[in-house]
Amino acid sequence: MNKNRSATNQAELTPLRELCARIGGDPLLTQASTGNSSIKLEGVLWIKASGEWMANAIHEDILIPLDLAEVKERVKHKVDPAERYTRASIETAMHAVLPHRVVLHVHCVNTIAWAVRQDAPVQLEHQLDGLRWQWISYVPSGLPLAWEIERFYPSPQTPTSSYWATTVWSSAEMIAALSTFFLCSFHEDYGSFPPIPT
Repeated sequence: MNKNRSATNQAELTPLRELCARIGGDPLLTQASTGNSSIKLEGVLWIKASGEWMANAIHEDILIPLDLAEVKERVKHKVDPAERYTRASIETAMHAVLPHRVVLHVHCVNTIAWAVRQDAPVQLEHQLDGLRWQWISYVPSGLPLAWEIERFYPSPQTPTSSYWATTVWSSAEMIAALSTFFLCSFHEDYGSFPPIPT
């Protein structure tokens, strides 16, 4: 176990590790070491280490602690935090700038099926009606994606625990802020995919 884990942190990290293991064991949500997760606790960004498998979260130490203020400062000064923290995910900057306490990034097959469609923004507008969400056109992972996200989350205030948000990137690979259940159950909740317009 990581020495930086206080008793309080351990109580918070355990449910996240259990969630990671469950999601990591579902190939419709993650494949091999893809995807990552994080939680912000007492000024520390706990994030899945690069190359680790979420499926192993219960039995292996897949989360590493990073100084959240330092990570945000690096993003602010256009320095990729993944260059400083060599074990950290390339998406560390994204996790840091999202205001949510917990961020879950997966490669949901059903979401990808929606996101690769040319009419995806229009279709998702209907499917996600009632949720706060944002379509972001493709930008490379790392700092460019973090900067793009910051454009849509200008307020430094952290959402309340009842706040759920969804962000869909047209790179067709990410969902943030524990939105996987909704997006990945499209095929169950909404029947077949709508026809592709000709």
